[in-house]
Amino acid sequence: MKDKFLKYWRDIPILYSVAFILDPRPKLRGFNNVLMLLAKPTGIDYSAYFTEVRAKLTTMFNKYDSKFGAVRLQRHAQQPSSGKKKTAWA
Repeated sequence: MKDKFLKYWRDIPILYSVAFILDPRPKLRGFNNVLMLLAKPTGIDYSAYFTEVRAKLTTMFNKYDSKFGAVRLQRHAQQPSSGKKKTAWA
């Protein structure tokens, strides 16, 4: 049984890791906790894998930011309100 388990979880695909991290519930801290829990029964040290996944996420974010980061800067700043509500007919 352990051999079959190790067949699937010895080398975790990066895509599975990124999908797990992007889930709104566990995030990166939860991924690290899961790797620590997985390391106990398997006897595999996943610390290098965690560093690799974190580096891949940073690279992906930097590519995204270089492509779409300028859009964020082009948004118009909202006009400060004068404290009075504007009606539809004003």
